[in-house]
Amino acid sequence: GFWPQLLDQKNASHASTQAVVLLVNLALFAIPLVLFLHGKIKAKTTRLIIMFAIFVDLLLFGYGTHQNTEGGAVANFGREPELAAGLRQDQAQDISRASIRQFQLDDTSRIVKQTGMMLLDRNQGMVDDIQLLEGYNVLNLYRRLPPLSGRANFQVILDLFNVKYYINPDYSQASPQPILINADKLPRAKMFYRDTVLKNDTAVQKFMQAGFAYKSLLALDTACNLKLSGDSTTANSVKITKYSPSEISLDVSTAGNGLLWLSELWYPAWKAVVDGKRIPVLCADYSFRAIPLPAGSHSVKFVFDSDAFDKGLAISIAAFVIGILALLTGFISKKKASV
Repeated sequence: GFWPQLLDQKNASHASTQAVVLLVNLALFAIPLVLFLHGKIKAKTTRLIIMFAIFVDLLLFGYGTHQNTEGGAVANFGREPELAAGLRQDQAQDISRASIRQFQLDDTSRIVKQTGMMLLDRNQGMVDDIQLLEGYNVLNLYRRLPPLSGRANFQVILDLFNVKYYINPDYSQASPQPILINADKLPRAKMFYRDTVLKNDTAVQKFMQAGFAYKSLLALDTACNLKLSGDSTTANSVKITKYSPSEISLDVSTAGNGLLWLSELWYPAWKAVVDGKRIPVLCADYSFRAIPLPAGSHSVKFVFDSDAFDKGLAISIAAFVIGILALLTGFISKKKASV
């Protein structure tokens, strides 16, 4: 009862194999260390054995990870070439996303579960430069999905994420239509002129789950420093001039004060620059980005600028320099000692 999945023979066999691999790794490291501590082998021999153990460990870990058989990565990610080419061409003309995994829907659960049905291979979006609803990160962002539940909110998810093509959640082998078109999706970037400010995340979740006019109203947990026009018919123009993984540039013109909303996940490392001046990025509809824009024409840029990355880079460079200096110092000291 501790791990019911192991009642399945396939899972049990895999777990047994992994247990053997772990024991082999442990033995490869532990045995030479014990022999060294008891004076049975010299330090140089111990180092060579441990280097071999590390090599075996990495080999066992990485075996099968890379596509180096049956035609390699090109053949592996060659599934549905016409579909991939069509999506890539369509997204070049109209920035949007596609959902190539089938969602498992019911009337109460949060919209996150998926079936095993996929129209493209896992990670094929990155290979073929296709924007998909799925992401690739074992550490999923906390705000990666809006807090929406039930079949009735599935359309809201598709619209908010700018999904144009998706797998029919009711599709089966008997159904003739696996792919559906979401013609009424929200654009990747849009101006809003109405908002509601709620006190915290919990309040935002309850507000969204109860249903709201998400195509004309933004739910915020922080008030913007701009009085919005309140008129959803306010004339505006939003044009994306550059789109890359680390930078999104836009030209925006609006006849009234409003909020520029992006169908992109909110994350602290994303910064906004409006007409050369940095401004805070608000979290809208729990998962997305928004910035206040006064009436007029503006040049807007969103850039990924991670303080944590900069600190990590500095630490890595410092460690590299210290390592080189340590090696040089050891080499010089050894040379002087030999003289």
